[in-house]
Amino acid sequence: MSRRISRFAAAVKLEAENAGSALRSLWANRMRSALTTTGIVIGVMTVTGVASLVQGLNRQVTDALGGLGAGTIYIQKMPAVMMGNSGDFRRRQDFRFEDVYELERIDGVLAAVPTSDWFVLIKAPDGMEMAVSLTGTSEDWPLVGHKSTVFGRFFTEFEVSSRRDVCVLGADVAERLYGTDDPTGSVMDLAGRRMVVIGVLESFGEVMGETQDNIVFVPYTVFGNWADPVDRLSLAVEMEEGADMDRLLENVEACMRRLRGLSIEDDNDFELVTADQLLETYSNISAGIYAAMLAISAIALIVGSIGIANIMLVSVTERTREIGLRKALGAKSSQILVQFLTESVILGLAGGVLGIIGGSVLAVVVASLTPIPAGLEAWSVIVAVLASAMVGIGAGVFPAMRAARLEPVRALGYNQ
Repeated sequence: MSRRISRFAAAVKLEAENAGSALRSLWANRMRSALTTTGIVIGVMTVTGVASLVQGLNRQVTDALGGLGAGTIYIQKMPAVMMGNSGDFRRRQDFRFEDVYELERIDGVLAAVPTSDWFVLIKAPDGMEMAVSLTGTSEDWPLVGHKSTVFGRFFTEFEVSSRRDVCVLGADVAERLYGTDDPTGSVMDLAGRRMVVIGVLESFGEVMGETQDNIVFVPYTVFGNWADPVDRLSLAVEMEEGADMDRLLENVEACMRRLRGLSIEDDNDFELVTADQLLETYSNISAGIYAAMLAISAIALIVGSIGIANIMLVSVTERTREIGLRKALGAKSSQILVQFLTESVILGLAGGVLGIIGGSVLAVVVASLTPIPAGLEAWSVIVAVLASAMVGIGAGVFPAMRAARLEPVRALGYNQ
């Protein structure tokens, strides 16, 4: 047992000596060493910086999509992610408010609501105009929107059917107009029409630095006072607890095709969107960003590895007599091999650490200047360190083997 401990201690001591020798050698040529690691620094900085921004954005988007509700189906004319010209989608036939009643009859549907959206200008107490999102919907919207009121209440079925001039404010609108006071019962001018405030919704939060609380809800029956409700109409369906989402999607699709008079040969002229589909789409986009980032980083790391290999070959040539002397004094070829591999790995790790620091700083700077959040995770740091070490090993193998194979007599007689 004591012999094993002695051997382990001797191995640790040898590695410490190799590391110390490598550090002294690299410090003696610090400018050359710094230039050699530039490629690795750029590669790792790219990985770390972009990964930090993408990971922060992932968390924000995931939280935002989670607020949409896993059991909600959105029915709209336009795709959730649209590429190219939107004209064909805009020419699709409009939805009807009567479609809601048919959707509510489907098994597994808790609620179905219409939503019409527009933007209007309102005046704040300081005289400044502010643009708010105006949404016309029905009394069941809280079941689909998964939000409750912090002040007052949402409008009722009677208020919708009787076309009452009532509204519910988003958190930011309420704060801008009334501060922290309860505005319930107040009368506000909503783009030229006097509306009674009956409630304030809890906050939706932010996405990409943009608030989601700059919104006002009104009954869809009075939405026409500001814009055409049918032209901007979409529908939303909330699933009952315990219902099967896949089956419900099929039933909703069949119902909408029937309502829109589509034949078997016709393609859908509407889109069904769920939070899971949006998250999957975003994940695909995020994966593409990661792939591009890795490709750029790989090129930089290859350039860095060539630089390390070149500088290690120069180092072997410059230290040929030193290698010969060490071998003449009894150093084994394996010890020479490990010494030069250690130098190569230290170069790689130094570039990796500088890249991680630079990437983290870059991500923080970008996050402070833009709405994009930063969120560096441990796995990206570990991957960057391992990649740097592997580059060092890969680049140092050939120079280290060349040094280990030198014959002591020839090495001692070498003249630069």
